[in-house]
Amino acid sequence: DYLAIALADYQTLGNVARTADLHSELGRAYMLSGDLRMLDLNRALHHLHLSHDTLAPLGPSLELGRACFSLAQAHARVMRIPEAIEWANRSFDLGKQVHSPELSTQSQIVLGGLLSGAGQLDAGRSMLEDAWRSAVAHDLGPEADYCRYAGARSCVALKAPQAGQSWVD
Repeated sequence: DYLAIALADYQTLGNVARTADLHSELGRAYMLSGDLRMLDLNRALHHLHLSHDTLAPLGPSLELGRACFSLAQAHARVMRIPEAIEWANRSFDLGKQVHSPELSTQSQIVLGGLLSGAGQLDAGRSMLEDAWRSAVAHDLGPEADYCRYAGARSCVALKAPQAGQSWVD
């Protein structure tokens, strides 16, 4: 509730950047909350789209890239895979534009998993391998761990346990 109150206050003040940030925070809260009573993917998508739509006219930014990344995650959670792939691609492109190795690598990891799950195995594997190289090159430990997890998970889900094991060896 405190985020919704803060959102209303910043909207009244006309603070566009903070309004977009609070929409993004609310969207992530509705999508990722550990409190099952708060999980609401439709509300998450609503707030994440509002965040994106507020930031997009301001031009490329890390915040806009993160909004796209969150939209990719939310669309994946409601099984709208083509939309999730589109948002992950946008996030990846923005990560490159604003020179954020973290954002572009995180986007590649999500995109690799989505592509693999959508049956585009070679593209998914290639994206995950590129993400791994980027994580190692930029000393991104959490992203490297997440990449290994995503690579192993995609292989196991596709009934290729030996290939999955290769990601963790």
